[in-house]
Amino acid sequence: MATGNLFQGTARGKVGDVVFYRTDGEQRSRVRVRKIKNPRSQAQQIQRAITATAVSAYSFMSQICDHSFEGVQYGQKSMFYFNKINADKLRATAGELVNTGEGLVYFTAPRVTALIPNEYVISKGSLMNSLSYAYDAAKKAFVMSCATTVKAEGAKFGDVLKALGLLNPRTLLTFCSVHANPKAAPLFVLSKTHGKVVANCSFDYDRVERNEVVVSQEDYDKPWTGYADLLEKYFKADLVLNSWMKRLGDVATGTPFEIDDADELAVGVIKSENVNESWKRSSESLVVSENDEALFGLDYDGMLQAWTEGTIELGESEWYLNGGK
Repeated sequence: MATGNLFQGTARGKVGDVVFYRTDGEQRSRVRVRKIKNPRSQAQQIQRAITATAVSAYSFMSQICDHSFEGVQYGQKSMFYFNKINADKLRATAGELVNTGEGLVYFTAPRVTALIPNEYVISKGSLMNSLSYAYDAAKKAFVMSCATTVKAEGAKFGDVLKALGLLNPRTLLTFCSVHANPKAAPLFVLSKTHGKVVANCSFDYDRVERNEVVVSQEDYDKPWTGYADLLEKYFKADLVLNSWMKRLGDVATGTPFEIDDADELAVGVIKSENVNESWKRSSESLVVSENDEALFGLDYDGMLQAWTEGTIELGESEWYLNGGK
């Protein structure tokens, strides 16, 4: 109940939903926020599920996603940015699921840390990426293709690099994947409480990185078939470099590269380029398998056991994404 005189500006306390108080010698008011005794409306539960899903996804992929957004400060600000843009996408998905009566099977419960099979934005920036993944349901495989291809016969080393977006110095491609552990089951847990939750999997990444050496015209015009002799000159050494360049060369010359989804559950590729000591990124999202056998396995009884939290390979990923060790 308010005390004092409202008209004289000395009122304090509440009248209905309005609270009066004085500050800096002036009478002010605000609307009282009522305490919600049982905040379990459908809208509130959906919002909590969306938030939990985004936070869990970030925790699972933070090795890359805490610094993969161009112009966003590393760490906590990247986490907030990841959660915001992915919550917006998840909110749209949630609305569609509710409208069709399917329920929130693609969302995890609050306080559950795990990844669920959704398309997540893993990077955002101003660069255009020449490479992209798509899922081929008929082949049950992820297919990598190149936006601009080079005729295989007589292909030049420089033309292939240009098609791949790797001609400029200090440019790199980071290939990300959610990788299942084939020796552990189940891959996912299906339950009314937790929805569909990834278990026994890891977030992995490989990199193809250009060094600071500009490709000479002489080397540009050399046949792509001799690329192996030029890798050490123009790329930073890596154990997987030769095998990746073989795949990428095939893609650039018109042969799509296919990845079986038996172990790979989701894939994506991020392009990065150091421009005046500032890292630029491409905008990328994970492409998720649509194969129920790959996602959920065949042991449906075993899937009802308690979920196991996925593991993350630790390392200096900030430096990895930006060209470090």
